[in-house]
This record gives sequence, structure tokens and C-alpha cells, in this order.
Amino acid sequence: NNEDDSPEVSKIKNATHNWKVFQQASSDEIAVSIVEDELDILIDLCGYTGTSKVSEIMARRVSPIQISYMGFPGSSGASYIDYLVCDPVVVPDI
Repeated sequence: NNEDDSPEVSKIKNATHNWKVFQQASSDEIAVSIVEDELDILIDLCGYTGTSKVSEIMARRVSPIQISYMGFPGSSGASYIDYLVCDPVVVPDI
């Protein structure tokens, strides 16, 4: 079991109703689980970081609201991302 037991992850896990670990799951299995769980908001914390399955899963529009945060400091330009959480460094006033 390689599950992250850091204080940060533990705090998030304790605040949820349902916690799942998908280390060995395929993109198809993860997408089906998200749809079946009727997840309202999906947040990408990976961005374009090599082996992440997140972009592949989000491209299927598995949740009504999909947000990009942290993994990539700017817009991905992906049509399946509805919102970007950012700060004035990433998106300065023009």
C-alpha cells in the first residue's frame, strides 16, 4: 500500500464522505467510478505532469464542473477545463 498518509492528505481525507485510491485502476475504471459516484466537481492537481491520467479522464467530461489548479501555472487551453484557480502572478491584470 503506497497510500499517502501525510498530514495534508489526511486532513482532506477526513473531510470527505467517500475516499478512493486508484493507483492500479485504468483510466476507464476511474472514469466509470467518477460518473457512478455523481461527482459534482473534479479538480486537476496534476496539470501536464507526464504520466498523469487526469487529463485523459477529464477529456471525457466525467463531471459537470472541471477545474485546473496547481499542476500547471496557466491555462491549458483544454475545452474540458471550466475554471482555472490562479493568482495575479499566473494571470496578471492587463
